Amino acid sequence: EFQDSEGHVAIATVVQPPLPVLAVSPTVGNVSSNGGTQVFTATGGPQSYQWSVVTVPGPHGQVSPLTGATTLYTSTETGTDTIQLSDGVSVVFITVTKN
Repeated sequence: EFQDSEGHVAIATVVQPPLPVLAVSPTVGNVSSNGGTQVFTATGGPQSYQWSVVTVPGPHGQVSPLTGATTLYTSTETGTDTIQLSDGVSVVFITVTKN
């Protein structure tokens, strides 16, 4: 609300559309056990994307780069991995299996 020196009042409403929901494509990965690769692409959210491999007790591969809309997962050994994609608001998990 704004009032000028003559007493006139102006009211404005600002509506910001909601951000699209954070998503990843593909939603799962299936690569060869040693050296297999898969590209993952993020969409939606505020677009400050961060990628990491969060497998417990330890990862069987890596992602690079760690930031940006796309990342490349590379398998380093046998075992299933879980990749985490975060945009600072939401988190998505991707399961990568090995064949």
